[in-house]
Amino acid sequence: MLYQDGTRSVITRDASGEVRESEFTDSEKPYIYIAANGVLETGYIDPDSGAADSFSYSFATDDLLPLQPWAGREGEQITTDADGAELNRIPFSFRTRGATTIDIGGCVYATVPLETYYFEPGDPSMVEFAYLTELAVPISVGYSYLAGGMGTAETSTPIGIRPVRERD
Repeated sequence: MLYQDGTRSVITRDASGEVRESEFTDSEKPYIYIAANGVLETGYIDPDSGAADSFSYSFATDDLLPLQPWAGREGEQITTDADGAELNRIPFSFRTRGATTIDIGGCVYATVPLETYYFEPGDPSMVEFAYLTELAVPISVGYSYLAGGMGTAETSTPIGIRPVRERD
């Protein structure tokens, strides 16, 4: 996946359904996002610090797929470190909107828009994804910092997509 700002992402899905996104921004060391359930983030690996935190949710996530329009859940997101120690709990919710399409580099994909809301004290935010139903992967398309009203909003515009060849 190539974004308008130059960010590159390599998205893979294994046989269990886990989705990993390796996001390359200014360096060649990727920031890795993990969605073990194929939809919501369940972990990340920071290339600079080596931190590998995990996320779980206070609501069921094993029945999220296929992702349906006009659905949602709310509860808590629980963050644990690599040793399993709980770091924090924050109110979290997600919702989907009506099925639509997205044009990426001249190819049109069916999508279900997915909004995730993180209510960290003093720093609430919303990250928006387009869940590409034919490919069964979520891609980031924007975020907003909600502190002080509807603060800063950024759009991540995907401009290119192509398959990744498997390595021997």
